[in-house]
Amino acid sequence: MIEHLIRTLRAVSMQKEPFPYFFAKNVFPDDYYQELLAHLPQATDYAPLSEGSVVRPGTYSQRLCIPLEAASLSGLPFHQLLFWSRFADFFRSDRVVSEMVHLFQVEFIQRFGEQNISLQPDLGLISDHSDYAIGPHTDHPQKVLTLLFYFPKDEGQKHLGTSVYEPIDKAFRCEGLRHHPFEGFRKIYSAPFLPNSVFGFFKSDCSFHGVEPL
Repeated sequence: MIEHLIRTLRAVSMQKEPFPYFFAKNVFPDDYYQELLAHLPQATDYAPLSEGSVVRPGTYSQRLCIPLEAASLSGLPFHQLLFWSRFADFFRSDRVVSEMVHLFQVEFIQRFGEQNISLQPDLGLISDHSDYAIGPHTDHPQKVLTLLFYFPKDEGQKHLGTSVYEPIDKAFRCEGLRHHPFEGFRKIYSAPFLPNSVFGFFKSDCSFHGVEPL
């Protein structure tokens, strides 16, 4: 699986405007992707993101999450716990992290220079429900890059992916602690919510992205 993923990532076509991002299909081998779908937790296993420490209580209640951490996975059936524990270990491995950083090598050096940076992947399974939306934002200042892996069973919801935005005031920047109204931005691109695909971007003060109301 790792060789398949690395070949896919090395072949991506990086878009540079309005910030570096990419979209790729066939991320995992087909048989592994089918195995992944078979191990997705039940809807009742997810908890609202607002119950954790990521967002303010009472906000984004339509976005549910299972952090890929031992404490959160311990409540799953054993076969799911084992699968997602291995999945998390895979994405926390030095080789995979290194490949992901290499995708944005130029941007990484521009941001951090020659500093010795320690990166800690933050992994979770996300399930969005009706009325979920999140206005254009650039992500938390501590983030370096984001990869959103899409796990639908078919192409019936391909219009529901994350969108890239550009502020109407092109000089506008945000360090990442606020979400902004859609009216102040123009949509540049929407990543299709397709099976076995990934949308990724490098965090900056202009990496505005969001999800319009489902």
